[in-house]
Amino acid sequence: MAKKLGPCRQVICASPDYLKRHGTPKTPAELKGHPVLVYTYGATPGEWELRGPNGKTSKIETSSRLSSNNGIALVQAGLKGLGIVVPPTFYIGKELKDGTLVTIMDDYTVVPELNIHAMYPERRHLSPKVRAFVDFLAERFGPEPYWDKY
Repeated sequence: MAKKLGPCRQVICASPDYLKRHGTPKTPAELKGHPVLVYTYGATPGEWELRGPNGKTSKIETSSRLSSNNGIALVQAGLKGLGIVVPPTFYIGKELKDGTLVTIMDDYTVVPELNIHAMYPERRHLSPKVRAFVDFLAERFGPEPYWDKY
């Protein structure tokens, strides 16, 4: 069984220093030419799909400066000003709050949109401990997880 606990938002972001040196892209077309930090286990590494404010999606071929299968390593590279990164917000809630990373292109949504789920064995009579834990997680994460309140 799987129970949705909450959203797993991804945001386009960079360090203020990077944006000061290279400018702040406002549209998907302006991302071209910017070095990006690519998560290699993504569905389409090297290509970002973004949904705009009008609902239309754009696929952007990126110029990868660094590729990694480790999201935390990519966030660290982003903090050092090496490029633009698209991490899940649970990695960077603190950095967004303290301003060491800033979101850009806030009118655009990263596609596909992801969610966090609790997985547990399919059982008619679920253990009260498991049920209580899953309910706790659903309440804690909810429609707006605490790390998204920056």
